[in-house]
Formats: sequence, structure tokens, C-alpha cells
Amino acid sequence: MQDEHGNYPAVEFTNQNDVWDYITLVISESQQIQTQRGSCYDTLIDVYHQLPFFACVNMFLEEEHQKVIAQYIYCKDTGVQPFKGGYGDQPKLWVEKYGVIKSAINTLNNMKKE
Repeated sequence: MQDEHGNYPAVEFTNQNDVWDYITLVISESQQIQTQRGSCYDTLIDVYHQLPFFACVNMFLEEEHQKVIAQYIYCKDTGVQPFKGGYGDQPKLWVEKYGVIKSAINTLNNMKKE
């Protein structure tokens, strides 16, 4: 983040926690700028655009996440429920993951349209 002179100091990362701490700062700065400008720009987009400047995106693609995304895509494309039963029978964690993935895909699709 900028210092009082408008300069960006060098940042050193020694582990993944350092990257996550920096992402927290990027989120905070994004939200602050949005508030100042009255913008409704998506914080996720801000982080997405800045990420390649300080981290490898592959760091965030753990095998477990890839499996959940694959399950989401399979269920969406085939109309198959991920678990037996209706909406109320789906595990809460799956419903939350579904919402996050759907939101991220919608944001990506909107970015492509622009």
C-alpha cells in the first residue's frame, strides 16, 4: 500500500500467510477507495487484477478446491443433485461453496462481457 509520500514500499513474502495478509490489505484498500469514490466496483475484481503482481494464482488452486469446482460444473451441466434429496437436504457447506463458485463465475463472465 502507498506510504505518506505516495510511494509503494518493497514487500517481502516468506510464506503463504504473508500473501494472505497482503490480500487482506488489498481488500481493505479496495473497499476504502470504493467508499471514497462512491463506487460499487467488486472487491473480488480488484484482488483478481492485482494478484499477479505479488503472487502466483496457482497458490490458490488447491486440489480440494479443484474437486469442488469440478463437482459444481458437473452438477450444473448434467442437472444431477450433488447429494440425495432436495435443497433442504443439501449440506450447508456445499450450499455455501456453490454460492461462492456461482458468484465468482458470474463475475468472471461479466468481466469478459466488458
